[in-house]
Amino acid sequence: MKFLLMKLLEIKDDLSNIDSYLLVIKNRKILYKLLSNADLQYEDSYIQILDENYKELKVSDYIDFVTSVINLDANSKKNLNVLLRRIKKEENEVLIKTSNEINKKLEECAKQIKLSSPINIFCDIDLDEDDVIKMLGISLQDDSPNLVERINNYINVSFELRNIKIFIFYNLLAFLDENELDLLVRANKYNGIKIIDIENVEYKTDIFDHIKILDEDICVI
Repeated sequence: MKFLLMKLLEIKDDLSNIDSYLLVIKNRKILYKLLSNADLQYEDSYIQILDENYKELKVSDYIDFVTSVINLDANSKKNLNVLLRRIKKEENEVLIKTSNEINKKLEECAKQIKLSSPINIFCDIDLDEDDVIKMLGISLQDDSPNLVERINNYINVSFELRNIKIFIFYNLLAFLDENELDLLVRANKYNGIKIIDIENVEYKTDIFDHIKILDEDICVI
């Protein structure tokens, strides 16, 4: 059991039986404050996650907050950092072997350059596993044909790499129709992934199994 706590809004929701959640915030000032904290890195985050004993958990380990759906990219800094750490751990032997082989080739090249140079030069050769990974230019491939597939790919990658199961989006309904939204929710339900959409205006929709509307005074309508 996990509880989603939004202190700005005085909201605490049990997410156990919620797969999709629409939260409408009509107070623009409060909405802006919430969106400004989307990186979830502040100690006093406006968004918190609690366990069944109401103990606060590290929010960035459980939640991903996407404020710009149109600019969504699976190659986020968080995803890439985890991917590269995993590669370094799982492929350490081949990376060390490769770095040693490259260092030998570079030393041979440096030796030849020194012999040909009319002046004394120095070459600093010390390639390690991190350098090999950089040289490989590793990134996550995304061939998604449309926006809903790109969003779904982002969710899948973030779940696989970081085990993120709660995704908060802003303005999702402006970009997806009912069928696309339904597809997104159903596609991720199997993995226990929660999709939360924050909007500043009401939309007529039957997709979300939990809807909360807050007026200008942050009162539930």
